[in-house]
Amino acid sequence: MRPTEFLIIDLTVGVFLALLTIVVVRRQGVIREHRFYSVALAGAALLYVIFAMRAETEPARWLGIESLGFLAYGFVAYLGYTRSAWILVAGWLAHVAWDVALHGFGTTPFVPRPYPTWCAAYDVVIALYVALRVRFWRNQLG
Repeated sequence: MRPTEFLIIDLTVGVFLALLTIVVVRRQGVIREHRFYSVALAGAALLYVIFAMRAETEPARWLGIESLGFLAYGFVAYLGYTRSAWILVAGWLAHVAWDVALHGFGTTPFVPRPYPTWCAAYDVVIALYVALRVRFWRNQLG
């Protein structure tokens, strides 16, 4: 377990990156914004597949687990884009659970130590932001 001060720094980095993402992506327009958060959810899961390729212990097992996660989050991202942005909100929040349950706070050897904490903080902020944008997207996109 990382010392508390490092966890606080890691959480702060995740929040900062999420806020930076929001500022940049919001300028791209409603359609691109909605699409981005859908694709980014699948991309967040894909990063773990890439990390799993570095696993020295049980690489096939980890690659399988992370690939299943990528497929699941990819499907949720698709539904969140084509059906309801609320599914997207649920997907981002579920990804927090994935980060914490599977990788703890930097305890999986093939994942860079601060990444799960950054990712969890990032995911929560993005989920909250998407939840705030659902009604606006619905009004703008029909």
